[in-house]
Amino acid sequence: MPAATTSSVPFVVEWTGETRSPAALVMTPQGIAYANPGVDVASRVDDVLWEVRVGTRTGRPRHAVLHPARLRDVMQELRCAGCKGLPDRTADGVPWVLPLLADEAPGGGWEGVLTSIPPMCQDCASAATTLCPWLSDGYVKLRVRQAEHVGVRGNLYRRPGESETSPELVLTDVDTLVRYDSPDLPFVVAREPVRELRECTVIELVDPHTVSWSARTLDIIRLLVQGIPHYRVADMLDIGRWTMEHDIILICQQLGIDSRKYLRYMPVVVAAIRRRVVHLPPLTPVRLRERLVKVLVLMAAGYTNRQIAGALGLTENAVKNGVKEILRALDARSRLHAVARGWQCGILDLDSLWLPTSASAPAPAGQVRA
Repeated sequence: MPAATTSSVPFVVEWTGETRSPAALVMTPQGIAYANPGVDVASRVDDVLWEVRVGTRTGRPRHAVLHPARLRDVMQELRCAGCKGLPDRTADGVPWVLPLLADEAPGGGWEGVLTSIPPMCQDCASAATTLCPWLSDGYVKLRVRQAEHVGVRGNLYRRPGESETSPELVLTDVDTLVRYDSPDLPFVVAREPVRELRECTVIELVDPHTVSWSARTLDIIRLLVQGIPHYRVADMLDIGRWTMEHDIILICQQLGIDSRKYLRYMPVVVAAIRRRVVHLPPLTPVRLRERLVKVLVLMAAGYTNRQIAGALGLTENAVKNGVKEILRALDARSRLHAVARGWQCGILDLDSLWLPTSASAPAPAGQVRA
């Protein structure tokens, strides 16, 4: 196997020829500092002390470890983590590729996620999904409009005087997040910058344990939640209606949903909302009568009017009138659109957006490494 070259390895990756500087740390009244004044000055950026690396990009790449200085420079300018170039920016923002780590965030969701992983250009993103160990257990491709610097991750030391019995220099937390407005900031040695991602649009979501959302499927879902009829969606995406139907049926099967038993588009849209793979900004709250809320919840479960009538002890005609009232109140074009807007208006939540299936619904996609 040929040896790796620096041009074939992501720019932010650390190499075995690069090691942590042996420069000693000291505690001062102002915070942590390097004992060597020259090293201390060189390692400070915007009053934050950073870990120092010595050596060169030689040996073998350590793909799971990022070089603090190169990572900081790339994140500062929102350059590609792979080639250091400027990633393309569209109306939906800058591309990001992030791993799925659901165990770290039971609430899930991508809006407001904290990450120390830089954006990527399209070419590097495609290569990273097969080479990066962080992405081997699933990943999400996003477009992000806003990515605010919020803090750093690193080693946090105890402040002077917090313990009379401990030595003056005491490490209290390893790899912890410290925000820029925190009083702990002078006492952290930073290793990774952290940005908060906002206005996220999911382009692709690949989860080997549940459902892989292709770019085409996500386009279908985005149009459906906007209330566009399914027969027009196929025309707008220039795909055959059978192709769209086939995509939806496959996803229903992956979700454990019998697509013949329920309105087949509804469970897919609900799953997308639950996992927040589509960006749905909040809307002005709307109040519905209790009975209409129950109808809307069953609509979200994919029930037909007849099934809703049976579940609530109503006549089918009463349910039809209730659905019409819901559509008017939410300014919705269809049942799918009403469910999406019900979520946006705060009427539906994760507890009410359940799926009628023998298997439990998949857990929401988790936060990323932050």
